[in-house]
Amino acid sequence: MARLFALLIALLGAAALSQGPEFAQQYMQRLGGAVDELAAFVTRFDSDVDAAGISRDDALEAYAESGDFLSLQGVRVEDTLDRYDQLAAHLAELRRANDYERSWLIAREHDVPLLRATVHDYQPAVPLTLAGAAHAGAGFIIGWIVGAFVAGLIGLILSPLFGRREPA
Repeated sequence: MARLFALLIALLGAAALSQGPEFAQQYMQRLGGAVDELAAFVTRFDSDVDAAGISRDDALEAYAESGDFLSLQGVRVEDTLDRYDQLAAHLAELRRANDYERSWLIAREHDVPLLRATVHDYQPAVPLTLAGAAHAGAGFIIGWIVGAFVAGLIGLILSPLFGRREPA
């Protein structure tokens, strides 16, 4: 019974971790879309700044000095420029990573709103890549170890209650 339990946990672990590369791919698609959209804004803003013959910093300072509403808009523009820089750097890092590193990079460092949206819309897929197989193998091994440990622990807890059976 303990081996069956460990096998079940191992298979669940394999199925769960095999989704790592697919989840990373769907997260990167969402991240890429966000970067593309923000890049369009940044390009338009930089074009307007260039047409005015001023720098970004001068434009943001002009917003700040303009009054209540425009100063708030300046803060929003500055936040958008910062977000673009952060997301573009994050996407570049993920693109440089190999298939095995991406899942772990996303687990370690991610954009919370994009991660939540990816989780919400995630569609599992059958991992037909070497990375998917490697993740599944790691999940199986981790699951087997956890399952065997838990089954052994349950056995230790229950053995005093039910006693040991003598072989027939």
